[in-house]
Amino acid sequence: MCGIVGARDDWLRRRGRSPEASVATAVAALAWRGEDDRAVRRAGGWWLGCARLAISAGEGQPIRAPAANTTAVLNGAITNARDLWRQLSPGVERRAPLPNDAALPSLAVRQRRTDLLDGLRGHHAYAVVDERTDEVYLGQDRYGERPLWCVRAKIDGRWQLAAFSSTLAALRCLGVHVRASEGAVAQWFRYGWSEGQAFEVGDDVIVCELPVRGAAYVARPTSRDWVERVHEPRPTTALQDARGDAGALQELLAESVTRCLDTPSAAGLSLSGGVDSSCLALTLGAIGQDIPAYQFSAAGAPADERR
Repeated sequence: MCGIVGARDDWLRRRGRSPEASVATAVAALAWRGEDDRAVRRAGGWWLGCARLAISAGEGQPIRAPAANTTAVLNGAITNARDLWRQLSPGVERRAPLPNDAALPSLAVRQRRTDLLDGLRGHHAYAVVDERTDEVYLGQDRYGERPLWCVRAKIDGRWQLAAFSSTLAALRCLGVHVRASEGAVAQWFRYGWSEGQAFEVGDDVIVCELPVRGAAYVARPTSRDWVERVHEPRPTTALQDARGDAGALQELLAESVTRCLDTPSAAGLSLSGGVDSSCLALTLGAIGQDIPAYQFSAAGAPADERR
């Protein structure tokens, strides 16, 4: 679990703020999400920051490719990283451990393989700035388990992407003061995700999520809308194809669990005893993986599922 933040230099200056200091303060507000490293970097007309929890190996974030003028930040993990490395940089997929996952969205943008961005798996949120054009590519996992709050601001008479962050608290360090409802916070703690919200902050600022989770977007200085979908959605998915076929669904689950275990960090199973975690436990056994399982016990809570 990392924390990422980004903001336009000119937008912060118009609001009377020091861009580098504001983003550094926002990263400090994200420090609890990533204890291994903190950094802020200028990327064209943007400032990017990251508080990193090092799940994958490789360099810290933000990651910059000087020759290609791209800078990227990522929160979470990309569980199909090995397959993506095979497509984007053949040979790297044989390394153990793999490089930092944050390099993958940046590589896809540099190689004009943005079609791969919609196929990222795992819990993640990312941003890639193309410093030559000031285009920003953004996306998050389809359930929003890695949050990505976006700031839409009216700049020069039209709505544009002005900032983004993993938390609303970090946005407050940029002068955008919003707070999620108690219901949304409770939903996030209960399910690991919450339904999308939008907050109006005066007449010229709106805080919201991307239009569709699990899809890749780009914000261009010349865009008619604040973000545009990078590619049209694909007509079907492997999971939809597997509906009604227990064997196919079981195979997909085994593939997904195997991908999630492909990490240099130690893995464990959060075992409630319910249907979901029990299926995961059975799948781990089926693929021959022996990992520790953990249970959370709250005083006074029913213990039926744990037993």
